[in-house]
Amino acid sequence: MTTIPASAAQLTLTTDDGVAATFGSLWAEQPAVVVFLRHFG
Repeated sequence: MTTIPASAAQLTLTTDDGVAATFGSLWAEQPAVVVFLRHFG
């Protein structure tokens, strides 16, 4: 499994339900799958 640098875990993002969260909090309690989608157009 890949480890995430501490600096990346501190990034703030918006979840799918509009709540602000730190990137690292997404897997604090259980494993998580993170998917990045790129929009063309």
